Amino acid sequence: MSVKVRDADGEVRRLRGDLVSTDERGVTVNAGDTNSGEHVDYDQIIKARTVFEWGAAPKPDKRAKKKQQKEVAR
Repeated sequence: MSVKVRDADGEVRRLRGDLVSTDERGVTVNAGDTNSGEHVDYDQIIKARTVFEWGAAPKPDKRAKKKQQKEVAR
């Protein structure tokens, strides 16, 4: 998740990390190496978006491939 926020003193900054939780006041984002997370009120959020992290595609199952080849040969 990427969140652009404006602090109480007017400073704009961006948090990028995992969405930990939400409640009626705002969201908690785990941005950085800390496990505690940072709570941001909804009225401080300027912009928020989801960031997808795509991993490597899983390797195909060899048994399934052989079974499919047998079915095609019939």
